[in-house]
Amino acid sequence: MKGEGQEDHAVVVGGGVAGLFAARLLLEDFRHVTVVERGEHLGGLLGSRQGSGGESFDCGIHYALATGSAAIDSILFEGMDLGDWYVFDESLPEGTYFCGRLNPESGCIDARYLPEEIYRKGLVELLSVDRPESGFDTLDAELRATVGETYTEHIFRPAVEKLTGCQLSELAPGANRVFGNTRLVVLPSHASIEVKRSPWYDERVAFTRTTDRVSGIRKFYPRSGGIGRWIDSLVQGIRARGGRFELERGVETVQCVDGRVVSLGLDDGRHLRCDSLAWTAPPVILGRILGVAVKSNNLKFRDLVCLDYIFDSSLLPGLHWVTVYDPDVAVYRVTLYPNITTDAVAPAPHRLTAELLCDGGAISDRSAAREWLPRVAQELGHIGVVPRSASVVWGEAVVIKNAVPIPLAGRANPTDALVARVSAEASNVQFFGRNIRGKFFQAEVLEDVYDALGGTV
Repeated sequence: MKGEGQEDHAVVVGGGVAGLFAARLLLEDFRHVTVVERGEHLGGLLGSRQGSGGESFDCGIHYALATGSAAIDSILFEGMDLGDWYVFDESLPEGTYFCGRLNPESGCIDARYLPEEIYRKGLVELLSVDRPESGFDTLDAELRATVGETYTEHIFRPAVEKLTGCQLSELAPGANRVFGNTRLVVLPSHASIEVKRSPWYDERVAFTRTTDRVSGIRKFYPRSGGIGRWIDSLVQGIRARGGRFELERGVETVQCVDGRVVSLGLDDGRHLRCDSLAWTAPPVILGRILGVAVKSNNLKFRDLVCLDYIFDSSLLPGLHWVTVYDPDVAVYRVTLYPNITTDAVAPAPHRLTAELLCDGGAISDRSAAREWLPRVAQELGHIGVVPRSASVVWGEAVVIKNAVPIPLAGRANPTDALVARVSAEASNVQFFGRNIRGKFFQAEVLEDVYDALGGTV
């Protein structure tokens, strides 16, 4: 640890899990570490909130995932009492809704739900496509070349356009990976297992049933309090080591001297000394503060609307969540909490969270989101996750702005260039997060943080 009077003040901007992990690592080398978060809560989509009777509802991500790195996981889960957590080593039970049908056996779309003629035509195309020799400009071109025209038109187009709010031709290749929507159920269970022995088909063909595969990723969920308890434990670990937090605060100015950031000006007029800056908020914000122009952006962001319910009737048993790809249904995903917390001492309330995705401003605030509660309650009955006769005992809504990044086609990715330009002006700045150095998913983002701040994974 650096001594007083030396370079001993580190600042982390952004209070999501990447920012918290960065703060925890920086505390090994810096005496003073401050996390600045514009929102009122830490953790981003890994937060939780309470219902009218103290029931827990999550913000969109429901599990703490082990990264597979002992060094990283020992920090992420230090002090965890496994007796207070559900631990899942197997694949989690998930379902899908598409073509007006609920599939309780897989989290991937089942092409066999299409009309027979379309299904068979698409299957022949999928199994017959040649491996492309070059890259693609759009997701539309990629899908047509790798799964065929029929499944592109009848499955991926309606499903992906619902989730992203964009046409396939507007999206970057691989944009569907943001939602994990890359494989299709096309064959009976035994045939899928055999076909997936080929790496080529494994990338396109799904296991017919979730139980046909072994996850290999350990997942944790608290027995009480929602996934926000994991964030709480990370925050406690940071506070115990002297870390501080500035919530509902934005950065307005950055002072640089001799090519290094020396101070951050907050929106309340205070200034934070800064010897090292870890930036996990969108890089464009720091670029604008420093006057580094950004001419284009390869991302758009969608808002996430979480509708929390308690019903008077039992929910569909077994499944932890259902992903709704059907474009005729507004809901994107439904999480069924009683199926996760199966050994509660007292009977669990019939609670769930239904999520919607929308472009910015379409559902502007909590008041506007509440107007969706009656309609979505009817959809939940139509999907089959609650009885059609069920009544809502309690409901609430929250809007999470800019929650889901959508990669766009035909636009230069400014992130790497922006990071390079800012680093040239301020050598003590490090960037982490989604779309930094090609990292998008939680485990790889955390590995990136650890590589830079904690050692080699």
